[in-house]
Amino acid sequence: MKRNLIILALIAVVSLVAGTIIYYAAGIGKNEEVKLSGRISVVADGGSYNAVSEAAEAFKELHPRVQIEVKQESDSAAAASEEIKAGSLGEDVFVVPEKGTAALLKDSRDSFMDLTQYVEAMGDAYPNGVLAGLSSAKNIYGIPWTTEPMIVLYRSDVFSVEGVDVSDIKTWDDFRRMGVSVSESTGKKFLIYNTNDFDRLRATMLSQLRINYSDLDSYSRVAELINGMVADKTLQASTSVTTTLKQGKALAAIVNPSDAVKIMNGATSLQGKWSAMKLPAFEPGGNRDVSLGGYNLMISRNTRNSDLAREFSKYLSSDVETAAGDLKQYGSFSASYNIYSDDSFAFSAEYFGMDIWSLFADVAEGAPQNVYQ
Repeated sequence: MKRNLIILALIAVVSLVAGTIIYYAAGIGKNEEVKLSGRISVVADGGSYNAVSEAAEAFKELHPRVQIEVKQESDSAAAASEEIKAGSLGEDVFVVPEKGTAALLKDSRDSFMDLTQYVEAMGDAYPNGVLAGLSSAKNIYGIPWTTEPMIVLYRSDVFSVEGVDVSDIKTWDDFRRMGVSVSESTGKKFLIYNTNDFDRLRATMLSQLRINYSDLDSYSRVAELINGMVADKTLQASTSVTTTLKQGKALAAIVNPSDAVKIMNGATSLQGKWSAMKLPAFEPGGNRDVSLGGYNLMISRNTRNSDLAREFSKYLSSDVETAAGDLKQYGSFSASYNIYSDDSFAFSAEYFGMDIWSLFADVAEGAPQNVYQ
């Protein structure tokens, strides 16, 4: 009798172990990593909340034992700063604008997880300029999510008729000379910018010079260029850049990925009439790569689920399907520049007559760090 009880007990133990193995193996078969379980909370602002929330739902489908709460704050960087002043961070992940990242690292870097080894293990996935903005004392304190590379979008059909070869345009002086000629010939505005967003135009040009924004000499160079282009009418204001371009009233604009998506979705009649180029440089051989703004993912040093916080941040930043969906719906451009060779991003090739996202990615890769005061 005693022997039978021992045998039954052994059978029960073996069955329990086998059942556990089968349960977890099933999870692995569904692309679920066994280590990912538990919950985290994520703080996002109004500009990132919807995209982060949708990514959280998709991530939870892959990992059913995970819970992710996304909280919305008007200013995620300020919310983190206030919590730090009150004692410690109460949430796990903070989706922080680039400028806010700089301020938090300057004042409170020890409140956030050092992710140097984790990010470096991901390989050459992110632009050096973006990583520099997340670095302090040679350590990296976040994972890049989005960035805003800037390029010049232009009417290739008009340029072709006018005999313009954009490969000859290396500097802003080249661009202006060509602009004067094309504007006179066509009667259309040449390069336009948003009346209410002059600061973006100026910041784009300042960033080309790889400067600290308090550099008065560089401010003078930018002001001289802008004033000169306004004077010769190669640069004009518009209440809406995308609307003016869609109406065919202008020939070029400095755009980010979100602008490109709006134009593509709102001006179907202009399909195949566009192309894009890098920004002209200030001098021959000068910098033509600029990336403004974007968001970074910073993880609380006190998080109780570091594996989940890191893996969700990595997923949000570099999952191809998520990034393609965010680009189409929100114009959000992933900072993981090496994903844009995937076929998921071929949807714009016919409209723009080129692989515009790879051009944006190339600009993001080469762009210098933005310096904030």
